[in-house]
Amino acid sequence: MELSLNSSKDKISLVMLILLFFISFNLSSAKNYKGGEIASRKTFKYGRFDVRFKPANREAVVSSFFTFHHWASGGTSNWNEIDIEIVGRYKNNVQYNTITPYQTFHIRSNYVEFNPYADFHEYGFEWTPDYVAWFIDGEEVFRQTGEHIQTLVHPQNIQMNLWIPEYTNWVGYFNDLYLPLTAEYDWVQYSLYTPDSGNYGTNNNFTKMWKDEFEVFDTTRWKKVSGTFSGNLVDFVPENVVLKDGILKLIITDADNLGDVDNVPPAIIWARANYDKSITIQFSEEIEKSSAENIANYIISGVSILSAELSPDHRKVRINTDNYDPFATSNLIVKNITENKPSPNVKALQAVTINKINPLTYPVKINVGGNAYNDYLADQEWGPDKEYGYYSGRLRKFSGINILGTTDDEVFLTERAGIVAYKFHVPDGTYDLAFLFAEKDNNLVGERTFNIIAENEYISKNIDVYAKAGRNAFYKIEKEITVTDGIIDIYFEQNIDSTFVNAIILDQLSTGVIKNKTPKLNDNFKLYQNYPNPFNGTTQIKFALNQQDEIIFEIYNSIGKQIYSQNIGQTNPGTYSIEWNGVSNSNVPVSSGVYYYKLKGQNFSQLKKLVYLK
Repeated sequence: MELSLNSSKDKISLVMLILLFFISFNLSSAKNYKGGEIASRKTFKYGRFDVRFKPANREAVVSSFFTFHHWASGGTSNWNEIDIEIVGRYKNNVQYNTITPYQTFHIRSNYVEFNPYADFHEYGFEWTPDYVAWFIDGEEVFRQTGEHIQTLVHPQNIQMNLWIPEYTNWVGYFNDLYLPLTAEYDWVQYSLYTPDSGNYGTNNNFTKMWKDEFEVFDTTRWKKVSGTFSGNLVDFVPENVVLKDGILKLIITDADNLGDVDNVPPAIIWARANYDKSITIQFSEEIEKSSAENIANYIISGVSILSAELSPDHRKVRINTDNYDPFATSNLIVKNITENKPSPNVKALQAVTINKINPLTYPVKINVGGNAYNDYLADQEWGPDKEYGYYSGRLRKFSGINILGTTDDEVFLTERAGIVAYKFHVPDGTYDLAFLFAEKDNNLVGERTFNIIAENEYISKNIDVYAKAGRNAFYKIEKEITVTDGIIDIYFEQNIDSTFVNAIILDQLSTGVIKNKTPKLNDNFKLYQNYPNPFNGTTQIKFALNQQDEIIFEIYNSIGKQIYSQNIGQTNPGTYSIEWNGVSNSNVPVSSGVYYYKLKGQNFSQLKKLVYLK
C-alpha cells in the first residue's frame, strides 16, 4: 500500500491506517462492488510464503498476497501483517509492507523492470525472527531487519484478495467500465522455517511443506471470505472466488453479475496524442491482438494510419501515422475490437476525443507539493490529459525555516513525501533531469535513505540528504537521460523512512535520434531488455538504431546452440520491436530455462539474457 511510512515525527492518521485492515468483518450496509478473498484455515509462524499470480491490470484496484494475524482479541497492540500488493495504476511497481504493533507501517514501493500484468510471475517472502525478505522470480529484491521484525511474533493466516481502496491518492480512480476484472493465482506454496536443516530458500533454511496448484478448491486448507473492511469499496462474496482450469480467480463485479461472467465489450478509457504523430489508446480490458492491430478498425478524419501495435499487457494500442497533428484536437473512431477471451465480446463502434499535446517550455521547473512560484509550475497529479504529474504521496508544508544554499526558500518549504512516481510527456531526445531537496525532519545520518530510478536506470541509490547537506540545506542530484518512448518515467523507492522531493527541473538537450556523447563500439544501436522477463507466452525485444544497417536477430540456449534466427534485413534509423513466442526455427516449443538473444549488424553485436517459463 502506498501511504508512505513516516517516522514517529510524522503520524499517519487512524483513518488512513484502517486502509490496511485486512480483517474481514460484516457490515450492515451493502456496497456497490463485490470482490473475492480467500484465507487459510490454519495459521503459520515464520516460513517462506510463495505465490505465482497475475494481478488485475486496472487503475484503483489492488491485487494482494499476504499474511495476517487476526488480532481482535488483543486490539491493535497485536497487529502483525506481511504484504505483497500490486496496485493497478503502476506498470513497474510492486509494494511490500510489514505492519507491526499499534499499526506501524514499514513500506517499500519497489521498482521492477517488467510489467507485472503482462504475465504470471512468482512472488514471495521469507519471515524469520531476524528479517523479512521479499522475492520476485526466485531472486531477493528487498529485505527488512531491525527491532520491528522482532515484534512479528503472532501466527498468521495466508490470504489473497482483490479489492478497490477508497483512497484515490494511493491507487487512482476506478471506472465502472473496468467491470468485471480478475486477478489470477496459479499456485501457492508454504515452506517451514528450519534453520540449518532445510532444502529451500536462503541458505536452505526452509523446508517445503505443501504446494496448492488449485486443481480443486481445498476446503480443508482455504475458506472463501464473506465481509469487508473500512476503506474498501467492495464486499467479499464467495461467488467471486472461482476455480477454473487450474487457476484461482478472484473477481470484482457489480452486485447483479457475480462470478466469472462477462457480457461487457471492451471500451476506450482514453486516447492521447504523442510527439511522433502516433496516438496511444487505453482500453478498459485486455483485447485480442489481430483486431487490435487491424488498421481498418481505426478512423481519424484526414489521417493516414500506417500501423497499430498492441502492448504486451494487451490493454494499450499505439496507432502510427505520418500526418497526425498532435497539437490539435481530433476525434477517433474505433470499431470491431475484440476481447482477449475464448468467447469474446466485441465492441462494434466507439468514438472518443484524442487528448492533444500542450507542449512544455524548457527548462521545466516543478514545485513538487506546492503551488506555482516565480518560474516554477504548480504540482499536479498525472493523467492522460497532463504533460507532467505525480503518482501518490502526501503534501507537506513548513514555515519559518531558512534554507541554506538557495534564495528560493518557498520551493523547499513544500514537498511531496512518500511519492512513488513522477512522469513527463516529452519528445524523444536527451534531457538533463535534476531533483532538488532540503531535509527538514532528520538530524542523523541514516535516518532517511531512498533511491530514484528514471528511464529504467538508477539515478542514485541510498540517497541521504542529511548526510550530504545537513538539515535545512539545499541538495541537488542531476543526471542526463535518454527518452525513446515519449514519456519520462521516474520512480522512487523507500529504504529507510519515506521518500520525498521538493522540486524537479527538466531541461531539453536535444531531440530526435540520439547518439551517445562518447563514441563506443556499439554507438550505432541500443538493445533493450526483453519485456516481460521472465515470460511464458510471448516477449517483446526492443532495439533502437542510429544509422541504417543490415540487422540479424538470434537466440541461443544455455550451452550456446543457436535455436532461432531471424534476418530482419536492411533497417532504417528508429526504434523497433521483435516478438518471440518461445519456439525454435523448426516451430518446436523450447523448454523452460535461460536463453540468450543477440542483435547484430555489420559493425556491432550485443547479447542479453532472457528467461522462458512454461
